[in-house]
Amino acid sequence: MITKIEEMHPGLELIDILKGNANVYQRFYMDMDQNKALKKKTLATAVKVLVEAEGEPYCDLTITMKRKEDGDKADVLPFVPPVRVYF
Repeated sequence: MITKIEEMHPGLELIDILKGNANVYQRFYMDMDQNKALKKKTLATAVKVLVEAEGEPYCDLTITMKRKEDGDKADVLPFVPPVRVYF
């Protein structure tokens, strides 16, 4: 899903994915050396399992993004619409 979103919006980088107030994915945390195994496991897990949406037809996710050329400067883009994922 992350790759698809970044392909659809060239020049932008996904920072976080949240379902409500729960973190699903945080790039800065996953990119830490000690979390490489967790990142691999998380990226290999179906979105439906990560967001604990068993039995639900869809879920709404909040995505935060920044421009890639901003480097480490994490100015979050305003007004990124929620993403509805259907299962």
